[in-house]
Amino acid sequence: MDLTTLQGDDTPGRVRRLCAKARQPVRRDLLEELGVGDLELQVAAVCVYHAFVETAVVALAGSGIPVAAVSTGFPAGLSPLPQRLAEIEASVAAGAEEIDIVITRAHVLTGNWQALYDEVRPFREACGDAHMKAILATGELGTYDGGREKAPAAICRKVIEAKLTGTHEIEIWGDGEQTRSFTYIDDCVDALLVAGSAEAANGKVYNLGSREVISLRDLADMLVGLGGGRYELVPFPPQRKVIDIGDYYGDFSLISKELGWAPRVGLKEGLQRTLAYYREHERHYWEAARA
Repeated sequence: MDLTTLQGDDTPGRVRRLCAKARQPVRRDLLEELGVGDLELQVAAVCVYHAFVETAVVALAGSGIPVAAVSTGFPAGLSPLPQRLAEIEASVAAGAEEIDIVITRAHVLTGNWQALYDEVRPFREACGDAHMKAILATGELGTYDGGREKAPAAICRKVIEAKLTGTHEIEIWGDGEQTRSFTYIDDCVDALLVAGSAEAANGKVYNLGSREVISLRDLADMLVGLGGGRYELVPFPPQRKVIDIGDYYGDFSLISKELGWAPRVGLKEGLQRTLAYYREHERHYWEAARA
């Protein structure tokens, strides 16, 4: 996990204090109290704006902690391409070992994958030996009432929303034959904790997943059985069809083999918990539907 400061009122002093925190992220006495005093905890990087890269490099000298720089016109990513490339090169020259890019979100929202590739490829080339990762602006890709959340949450939302509005109709886009596997949030958090505390996980990439693979139609059948209502298969909206991923289910065999992680919450139980959560907190999500 990175330690980050990306405020408009950042100062060299604030960055130096953050770097001191990065060297000792958790007080030694707390680690001893938790029984993990032998763990050499270290943050993944300290992330700053380009203007503070050199300050952070000096403050972290000898620690082995890299400096990451947000780049490519963060946060909107809408500055001219030559300017964004120059920003990457300047941060690398100043000592950044990681470049955190932002992409033109319109490429994703309109399914213009070639334009996205043509943008990211020169970003990667400009990074040289520096590591590159993309910042996911998920907030701009929709919220619970925007219809862009993942399938289990989306259909749970539609089940409850249908009851609140009195329509009892749930739309499922396409033929419903796309297959998925889903991991309950508690299992995801457990995987993060296991990977974060395991030396063997350093530098590794793991997929999560489930033993249960299900079609979206069967998922809708299951949720309607649990929550009521009915669903209808409707054609994909054109702007969504171009970004539909088809079948996708994760293979979690590597993390299971190396770290011993496996999902503990089955699909049906996870859906029951999710529906119960939405019912308990529905006023935070559907005030408009009630009105």
